[in-house]
Amino acid sequence: MKVRNNLMTLCAAGMMVVALAACQKKDDMSTKGPAEQAGAQIDATAAKAEADLKAAAANADAKMSEAAAKTDAKMDQVAADADKKMSEAADAVGKKVERAGEKIQESAK
Repeated sequence: MKVRNNLMTLCAAGMMVVALAACQKKDDMSTKGPAEQAGAQIDATAAKAEADLKAAAANADAKMSEAAAKTDAKMDQVAADADKKMSEAADAVGKKVERAGEKIQESAK
């Protein structure tokens, strides 16, 4: 009788283990619900938007760098032109001052 009770207890425990194993949640994601599908689409859209934003930012950065380089080159050219014109103006003023000095010396004689 003791053996029979032990065997019954063992069978009952085995049946419970089998029942609990059958109740486990399945990891099969092929049967996603509507909320899970919507969430996956939102995640995919967010990832694409992030990639697009990074690409746009990189493109804008490249264009800004190019524009800055062009502006810098133009400013250097303008400065060089201004320096040249200032030198020409200084030479012209110097020549006029020399002529005036010569005239003053001639009139002093």
